Amino acid sequence: MTSDTEQHDQIDKKQGSAEDLGMSERICPRSPRETMCGWMHLPRFIDKIRLHLAGKLHSDYQPNFCKGFDGLWLETAGVEAQQFIDVVRKSITDGEVCDWVRNHVKPAEAVKAAHREQMLNYPKKDDAETL
Repeated sequence: MTSDTEQHDQIDKKQGSAEDLGMSERICPRSPRETMCGWMHLPRFIDKIRLHLAGKLHSDYQPNFCKGFDGLWLETAGVEAQQFIDVVRKSITDGEVCDWVRNHVKPAEAVKAAHREQMLNYPKKDDAETL
């Protein structure tokens, strides 16, 4: 009779590794539309920071790290990039980051709503024609 562990080992050998299956090593951050603490893009930005700190942020994301929508969030929240990177570095969970944001980033709800609308409406119809 075969033990559960032996059965799992046999299944793993038959399935092969991710590389054998042609899967990418690329780790994608969450959708920019996901929200945390009422902030759109924040979960994605946290993912990008964690990947950056681990040396696994894909090269496609490197040129706009802390720029673009990341920079828009930082500017709207009134937080410096290095300060927020340090917050994420010192945290273990997203909940800890969310607590920090709730305690240190206190814009009016209208500011958050404007940020959300700016992200949802990008690019503007006029901008799309020039892209």
